[in-house]
Amino acid sequence: MEWLQDPEIDALIDKSRETLDPAAQNDLYKEIQRKVADAQADVFLTVERYAASKCLQGYAYIPMQSWDLNFSRLWWDCRAD
Repeated sequence: MEWLQDPEIDALIDKSRETLDPAAQNDLYKEIQRKVADAQADVFLTVERYAASKCLQGYAYIPMQSWDLNFSRLWWDCRAD
């Protein structure tokens, strides 16, 4: 989820897409990740708090979604403690 415009990082991404060797590809991904983190183009926030009724069940953290609440997996159980 980044709009970082860096020709060097773009070139590494292109190279990783052309690389068939998984180990070499993984090394490129690690280098890309280091460069993005070093550029500090994002602020990485990890603290989230939600308030919900004890009756609401099924919450699971899903970090790969842009919004981690998947409402299709939630249900009401008012017998819950």
